[in-house]
Amino acid sequence: MATTRIMPLHVGKGRTESRAISDIIDYVANPKKTDNGRLITGYA
Repeated sequence: MATTRIMPLHVGKGRTESRAISDIIDYVANPKKTDNGRLITGYA
């Protein structure tokens, strides 16, 4: 069973909102962590 943790986005330290979001998406979509994206799913 997996768990999900919601963490706030930190825009400070000279980062814009778009840069913070981009960095976070790059981090969570890391191919090494997600079996080359196979473990990434979403519901719309």
